[in-house]
Amino acid sequence: MELQFEWEQVAAFVRQPDGSLFSWRERFTCFRYLIYGIVNKTNSEISLKFDDKEFYWKQNESLLRRLEDEGVVKLVFPLHEEIKRKQLLRNWALNWHDFTWQPIDEVYSYFGTKIATYFAFLGMYTRWLFFPAVSGLATQLIDFGY
Repeated sequence: MELQFEWEQVAAFVRQPDGSLFSWRERFTCFRYLIYGIVNKTNSEISLKFDDKEFYWKQNESLLRRLEDEGVVKLVFPLHEEIKRKQLLRNWALNWHDFTWQPIDEVYSYFGTKIATYFAFLGMYTRWLFFPAVSGLATQLIDFGY
């Protein structure tokens, strides 16, 4: 669900665990909306040049889309926040004490809802497969005559 943010309603928004108003994913979505929203509002085409190549920015066309189409910009993506990435690596990927624990709140604030839901499902699925795995191993050992 998408809501328009109004500063007067800031108290209605839940703050993220790091204290920011928007999650990393929401900030990236706003950033992407802003940079793709740069359009030619003039009444004529604007000539652009790059590496001896000339192309035209048409009226009401997104500048970034034109630059992507012409090969000037290859891809727009966010860079990792190195401190948060290293913290996730320590607390999640290199967690040798409890293989089933996952920092879902931190994953949510860093990667967003889809990724956090995916890993929460995988964690639950892995925990529930532990019981059939143990019974299958016991059955296999009994079947071999141990």
